[in-house]
Amino acid sequence: MNDDLLSQLERLAKLKDQGVISEEEFLQQKANLFKPTASPIARALAPSPTPTSTGKKSNWKIWLYVFLGFAVVGGISRLFEPEKAPDKNAANVSTSTETTAEAPKSRREVVEGFFSGWDGSHRQLEKAIKESMNDPDSYEHVETRFKDNGSTIYVLTKFRGKNAFGGKIVNYAEGNIDGNDGHLIDWKFVKQ
Repeated sequence: MNDDLLSQLERLAKLKDQGVISEEEFLQQKANLFKPTASPIARALAPSPTPTSTGKKSNWKIWLYVFLGFAVVGGISRLFEPEKAPDKNAANVSTSTETTAEAPKSRREVVEGFFSGWDGSHRQLEKAIKESMNDPDSYEHVETRFKDNGSTIYVLTKFRGKNAFGGKIVNYAEGNIDGNDGHLIDWKFVKQ
């Protein structure tokens, strides 16, 4: 094997690895290199094969790399842009936002924070209810209501679950939670 043939094989392998040519095109060009009748000049002058669907895929990859290159260059160039002078109105807006963020939460916001944003349940009360049920997996939260009494918060939860006979029933539980940190103080099942 001569050096010219070896360098051409290496060049074809690189093109295939880079995705410029497909596996099919690589094999076809490789076979052309080993034809005994074709001289290097004849191979260079031979018409290139018609593009196949995999050839189109190679062009697609090239365009993808070009697009990604522009995106990267654009992102890097933004790092070196000079900072714009702050707008006086924008400074006032951010200051008012900061003041609002520093303001203490209202009592209502604090109390509502003790309950799930998803279904309104109190997680500790829900856990206590499930622990005392025959079939905790059958628990379905229906609704939770509460009344803020200052130092404590009264909570009433309506839920469904299976009883000892396997029938699904609606039941209620009430409890008291601490008005400052929201932990469960006491609870019990109730009839409505």
